[in-house]
Amino acid sequence: MRRTFRIVASVFVALLFTGGILAGVFLLPKKEFSVPKVAIDATLAADGSMRVVEHITYDFTGSFTYGTRPIPVGAYTISDMVVTEAGQPLVSTGAPYNLQWYFTAENETRTFDIAYTVTSAAIGAPDVAALYWKWVGSEHPSIGVVTATLHVPPGEGTLKGWGHGPLNGVVKVGADTVSWRTSDVPTGTFVEGRVTIPTSRMPGLPVSSPPQLDRIVAEETAWAKAANDTRATAARDAARERSARAALSVLAPLLTVLGGLAFFLIWRKYGKEPEPLQPVGEYFRDLPDDPPAIVDGLMHWG
Repeated sequence: MRRTFRIVASVFVALLFTGGILAGVFLLPKKEFSVPKVAIDATLAADGSMRVVEHITYDFTGSFTYGTRPIPVGAYTISDMVVTEAGQPLVSTGAPYNLQWYFTAENETRTFDIAYTVTSAAIGAPDVAALYWKWVGSEHPSIGVVTATLHVPPGEGTLKGWGHGPLNGVVKVGADTVSWRTSDVPTGTFVEGRVTIPTSRMPGLPVSSPPQLDRIVAEETAWAKAANDTRATAARDAARERSARAALSVLAPLLTVLGGLAFFLIWRKYGKEPEPLQPVGEYFRDLPDDPPAIVDGLMHWG
């Protein structure tokens, strides 16, 4: 009796546990989010400070109440950080480096605007002013599209710009702007930009380093060559894969037909019962009433 009770109890606990798992999988509401787009607009001042506005779009599945934006500590100062949505300020804590803001969202797409000022964003040198900034760090989920536009003070001289991150990124340099665009940014992958500006455009920026332009160009040239080599390797691998798929799409039907033909030919030669070389005699469904020696011979195909 006790053994029966233990068996019944064990089965009940197992069913209860399994039911809890199934309920958690199928009945509890799904909760996840993605980031389809990050659009950044930044303005660099003549004193080397930069005002940044990030427009971050979230696609929520389920219910959410807060968002985060970590910024690593560096040789700069961040101040005047505010979070808004459609022009309305939101409650936030942890600014500037561990920002967290609060809202209520459920099964919808929302865009939040994070604005802040970076002091000492650019460094001054005798030949150029240089800005090196991560538009997107490494602490984020996958992002559909990242765009960034930097406005610099107008003036004489030519801007130079570079980008680092996914190999599909594009950098465009204008007279007073530099823009970056990249798509399908994997989780944990940064997107950063580097710009050199003629010193005549930055009269308020003190010179705090030796000449930088030649070193920066040499670095970026080497990195660009490595990136181009990686792109070329990826393109060759993709071309080989396409060729293999094309060949397989032709060979697969052909091999199927040849296999079927080979099977038919083998069956035709070996799969049919051979014709008897001589008459097999009279066929008996049941054993006749013959002596045992004849019965034994019939049973052994004699």
